[in-house]
Amino acid sequence: MKLHYIELTNFRQFQGTQRFNLESSDKKPVSLLFGANGAGKTTLLNAFTWALYGSLSDDVEVQDQMVTDIVWRQLPSGSSAKIAVELVFQHEGQNYKLLRSASLLKEDDKQPTPYPDIALWANNGDGQSVKVDAPQQKISSILPQSVSRFFFFNGERIEKLVQKGAYSEVKQDIKALLNIEHVERAIAHLPKVDRKITATLKDRGGEQASELQREIDEIEDRQTQLDTDLQTLDGELSTFRAERDGVLDLLRKHAEVAPIQKRRDQAVIELTNARSSVDMSRAEQANIIATRGFLAFTDDLVAKTSRTASTLYEKGALPAPLKREFVDRLLDSNKCICHAPLVTGSDARTHVQEWRQKAGLQAVETAWQQLNGQIIPMKSGPRRPERSTSRVCRQACRRQPASVSPRGRSFRTVWSAEEHES
Repeated sequence: MKLHYIELTNFRQFQGTQRFNLESSDKKPVSLLFGANGAGKTTLLNAFTWALYGSLSDDVEVQDQMVTDIVWRQLPSGSSAKIAVELVFQHEGQNYKLLRSASLLKEDDKQPTPYPDIALWANNGDGQSVKVDAPQQKISSILPQSVSRFFFFNGERIEKLVQKGAYSEVKQDIKALLNIEHVERAIAHLPKVDRKITATLKDRGGEQASELQREIDEIEDRQTQLDTDLQTLDGELSTFRAERDGVLDLLRKHAEVAPIQKRRDQAVIELTNARSSVDMSRAEQANIIATRGFLAFTDDLVAKTSRTASTLYEKGALPAPLKREFVDRLLDSNKCICHAPLVTGSDARTHVQEWRQKAGLQAVETAWQQLNGQIIPMKSGPRRPERSTSRVCRQACRRQPASVSPRGRSFRTVWSAEEHES
């Protein structure tokens, strides 16, 4: 919905006919209206809701007095006064003109309750306007009244929206705004379909199927009851929290109790931070155990691998006297390093091929060297899981404030001693 203008006729503070241009453009994206208290800002806001839905907000005083006071006082007895609000807007590329009006007959000084008429015209694209049947239903389909308060609101309304008690109400309005109420109704109808299928299964499925279905029904009944209990507890918990917050606010405002409550609030903050630190430390410990915990069980494997590597070095197998890649290049070039030809089938080529069997692969030797470099850290390096978890615990103890953890010093002493010993 894109507003073009709104025109008011004898509508509360607005005497006569007054129009407000609301069209926007790139150069004028927002329309601002300024006015002193009582000038009619809230009345203008209510003019939109009255034109669209025929209602005013709850904060409007004397809602039956719709005609401008001076107009009503000057109106002779037996005459009628007209009130009207005309709203022109665009929706989904089509222009609409909405008019809600009423005529009030003056019999005495008190204004009667207005019973307005509503009319809606739509531009059919060729410049002609066509009157829309069921105008109120059309307006509700364009902008439902339940969500209009998100578009037409004042300062008091904003305060109500952010209150804790407005959660469920706002939730329902958002559902209406997103048009998912139909989905919820379909979900609500699913149990009925399930019951029909269940009844058919009991009648035609035999004794075993009936017994299984009976167990399913019992489980579903228990689940339904538990869900109901959970919702009840959630509601009670919200109530208790609201009461607690109210009591805490009173304590903070009390002159004698305020200093104590301030210290309590600080202690709660420190306790929350300490718990968060503990949770972080536990998560880090879990990650260390998950990624490096296996190292605690590799001592025998590391020792065996180290002995194997030492034996190969003692025998001269590592490093290899010749690289197999070097021998392959000699055979491919058919020439020895002494420039003697390595003809296929000759004794010289056979001797070189025998050296190929004794030579080692460069990749294998490199892998052995890398493995040998990792053996020492795996034995006693800082990445050992027991050392890493100890470090995490020490850091957690250092982060805990003394007011939350009075034994923090003793913990830090123990960790420092262990760190010194290691």
